Amino acid sequence: MRLLAVDVDNTIADYTKGLRAWLRAHSSTMPMPEPDDYDFSRASGWSLPDGFTAAHRGMVADSGYLLLDPMPYAMAAVRRLRSVGWPLVAVTGRECEPTIMEQTRQWCALAGIDRVVFAKDKAAACHGLHAAAMVEDNPADLARLHEGGVRVLKLNHGYNGSAPGEPCADWHAVCGRLS
Repeated sequence: MRLLAVDVDNTIADYTKGLRAWLRAHSSTMPMPEPDDYDFSRASGWSLPDGFTAAHRGMVADSGYLLLDPMPYAMAAVRRLRSVGWPLVAVTGRECEPTIMEQTRQWCALAGIDRVVFAKDKAAACHGLHAAAMVEDNPADLARLHEGGVRVLKLNHGYNGSAPGEPCADWHAVCGRLS
């Protein structure tokens, strides 16, 4: 059986849009363009007064993970991929803290993904799951997955252009590569 591993933040769930909305709801007026670095603390236009970690924790404390929108076309892609024999499992590097884990599981279930694996080493997780491929955005994880022999489909962002992986402009392209 083929299995597709899928990262969560900025891969299937629009973390950037969610963080932007949370910051604006808390009176931020900074520009917040599309990040040019995976690490928001280094991304242009994202100078967070109390730092990225404080903003991230505030968003999560306000159930922000549950409120994230899916990436464009992601839900249609999940339905399509499942219908043609691709079961999906979320493999995420999110913290293994009870609130985060519960919000992640709930969001993924609503998105049609029944299983969530929390892993610092996504390549090892993919090997353990016998995943045929993984959809990812983090440049460091893309490199580790590629080096570990995992087929990686890279959801394109301004911060991961030079990272390894089969480039996918959006979830339509992911479906096209897996059909």
